[in-house]
Amino acid sequence: MPHPAPPLAAIRAFDACARHMSMARAGQELHLSAAAVSHQIKLLEHWMGYALFERLARGVVLTDAGRDYATRIHEVFDRLLSTTHELRAGARKPVVHVRAQLSLASLWLLPKLVQFGKDCPDIDLRLTADRIDDIPGEHGADLSIYPQRKDVRGYRQEPLLASHYAAFAAPQWVATHDIQTPADVLTLPMLHTRVIDRSFRFPSWEDWLVAAKLPQTEPVAGLQTSLFHLTQAACEQSAGAALLLAAYCKHALAQGVLVQLPGPEITNPYPFHLLSKNTPSSAAAQVREWLLSQGDH
Repeated sequence: MPHPAPPLAAIRAFDACARHMSMARAGQELHLSAAAVSHQIKLLEHWMGYALFERLARGVVLTDAGRDYATRIHEVFDRLLSTTHELRAGARKPVVHVRAQLSLASLWLLPKLVQFGKDCPDIDLRLTADRIDDIPGEHGADLSIYPQRKDVRGYRQEPLLASHYAAFAAPQWVATHDIQTPADVLTLPMLHTRVIDRSFRFPSWEDWLVAAKLPQTEPVAGLQTSLFHLTQAACEQSAGAALLLAAYCKHALAQGVLVQLPGPEITNPYPFHLLSKNTPSSAAAQVREWLLSQGDH
């Protein structure tokens, strides 16, 4: 039996209100009164079984559940509109949707997809970045790149990118602190990445000290972020030394923005895998083969 459909008019009203954070402005967009928008949202909340907005004297604020739902349906509406416009314009180019973990999408994948687009302009690419704990395949992407998981129904997984972790810093730190040995690295502020999902334990400075056979001293305090691409951005801006995936740093190294510091290299405990549909379109298969050629599997 098919699942009962939610009230689509109510979803449209919720999407507009979530974007404008105002029922009045949402009503202007939809040519409805603010009261009618409010009624539609109440219908949707009743259907969902929980509140999507908090009603305050100064307006409305999304609940946590509402914020998550707004993000998901906005992506769906974007895809619906882009698909409709492509068909209306008589577009014939195949579209391949790629989904990847946030830092990998920003630091490794995006430059490669830009190059692919130049080499193969007959394929339209769509890139979506999401958290590392996202469930690959559940959003229907043609290709997904995440650490290996249990079997994902309808998808195959192939090794793509392993790389390793090492210490990096902006070159001026090396010049001003005379960094010659792993022990010298400890004179720099240490940047930390603490991934929110505790089921993933990435290498830390404590692991690096053990691998370097250095005393377990307290690292110099530094900025902490929840994403590797934020830590790398801080590192490039001379905030301190960072333990980063070497594959993410290739462009920064080539540009002279970062240098690798002396010390051990630590194996990546979560190599990235490429997930592709068991029966991909010819365009998705082409992108898949090209991405596999770019990895270090």
